[in-house]
Amino acid sequence: MKHLLIRLLAIICFLTGNLSAIAEEITSTENSKADNWATAQPGDIEADWVQTTSGEWLTGEIILFHDYELEFDSDEFGVVKINIDNIQYLKSYWPQVIRFEGLIKTTGTIELTGEKIIITSYDEKKRVFSRQDLVSMTAGEDTESSYWHASVTLGGNIRQGNSDEINYNARTNIKRQTTGSRFLFDYIGNFSTVDSERTVNNHRANSNYDIFKNRYFFWQPVFGEYFRDRFQNIDSRVLVGTGAGYFIIRTSKTDWDISGGPAAQRTRFETVQPGEETDKTTASLSINSNFDTKINSRVDFIHTYNIAIVDQDSGGYTHHMVTTLETEITGALDFDVSFVWDHTSKPTTRDDGTIPVRNDTQIIFGLKYEY
Repeated sequence: MKHLLIRLLAIICFLTGNLSAIAEEITSTENSKADNWATAQPGDIEADWVQTTSGEWLTGEIILFHDYELEFDSDEFGVVKINIDNIQYLKSYWPQVIRFEGLIKTTGTIELTGEKIIITSYDEKKRVFSRQDLVSMTAGEDTESSYWHASVTLGGNIRQGNSDEINYNARTNIKRQTTGSRFLFDYIGNFSTVDSERTVNNHRANSNYDIFKNRYFFWQPVFGEYFRDRFQNIDSRVLVGTGAGYFIIRTSKTDWDISGGPAAQRTRFETVQPGEETDKTTASLSINSNFDTKINSRVDFIHTYNIAIVDQDSGGYTHHMVTTLETEITGALDFDVSFVWDHTSKPTTRDDGTIPVRNDTQIIFGLKYEY
């Protein structure tokens, strides 16, 4: 009996050892396959390749790279967007137009690996750039349309019952950006009627043209603003100036720039007290802040703040603030929630003796389409 138990224990130990060895062999094989997949290089086929930091590979076609994000048309998954921080390797089969910091633009096939970007031109010459200096990339020829981006946001509501009320608003953003310059145009308009009587009607348009001197500093040959709100006793207000700006933060997820400079402002009031002038022109100091950060892959937080300091007769100082939360619904459609605050420190008295309130605030809900 004793010998039988010893033999059984020996058989169990033998089988256990073999099973452990088999399990180790299977694990080693699977790890080897995973390592081979993660470190594999793309085949020589007529397609672009991208590998994410998780080791996954996609094959298809590069559409464009802009604002630290690659838009890639995958053969399997369709159009996907990948942040540059999530790209491990990128290789193009077709030539690209690539722009780098320092006003550098080149054309050729691209290979991104680690912190290096290798560009191979038509004559097979290779140039090496730093990954962090990549600004934009478009497939094919360098065209004017690749510089432009625009969006339109519409919102509103209708209420009927004891009173009939209609509220609607519109926002437009247009941007043209190259490695050396940036043009921005923003418009926001609000309209409201209650029982067929107009209660809100205001328009604001801001625009600026920036020339980049390096990655962080830029100067503004011209910036301007147009504003109209008869309920604030302003028939029209035009501000034009020149200045400079600086990026406090400029990363793949967050941009924050501050700019400003001297300006001239002309205001035409709807009505004024007897003996007062309806048109007033004054010197101004304008300061602007633009903050944009990605909370996650689908939600952006945007905060803009503009202040103009003028003399007391023209309003003292005014500011315009917009805080927006953008939530992506599809690739081109977002749902926006914005808080808008306008302030005038010294409103101009109307001819009937009433004074417009200093603060106007509103919350705007809308659908935004980008193209």
